[in-house]
Amino acid sequence: MYSFFKLCIVVLVVSGLMVACTKESRQEMQLRQNINKELRMDIFPSVVSQQKVQAYDDFRREYKYISVVFLRKGCKPCDLKIAEWQERIEKIKELEDYSVLFIFQGYSYKEISQLDTTRSLNFICDIHCRYLIYNRDIPEWILDNTILIDARNRIKLVGDPFSTDEKTEQLYSIIKMD
Repeated sequence: MYSFFKLCIVVLVVSGLMVACTKESRQEMQLRQNINKELRMDIFPSVVSQQKVQAYDDFRREYKYISVVFLRKGCKPCDLKIAEWQERIEKIKELEDYSVLFIFQGYSYKEISQLDTTRSLNFICDIHCRYLIYNRDIPEWILDNTILIDARNRIKLVGDPFSTDEKTEQLYSIIKMD
């Protein structure tokens, strides 16, 4: 009887470990479901690029891939994101058909133009929270991350593409595939 009880416990533990090791986390599942989904960007009529306003469609035609960086007003880690991206400007310039587009939620153009760090950035002011509203079918944790989109605004990569060597390799392989 004792051996049977012991055997049952071992089987249950091994089964539990197998299920736990193979079960996809909620975030992994959401990420898989949202890769290749369209990120709604057509809601923005214009972009400030190199301190000049231009139509979003014109800006978009210049680059096949764009990393969209979403920043909320009052977010302290967001200030650090801007500084980190500024340090990567040279790496970004080396890549053909690639740029970075910041979406500032809650900021006016006047507030953004007063930031010294935005002079060389491409950005959109989202004072009406359109980014979150029109992309509500995408989990907010994904929208809060950097999102790489292709020419058809489909999500190709989630996360800062320069944060790790692995992410940077993913970025390069996606860009080189075309």
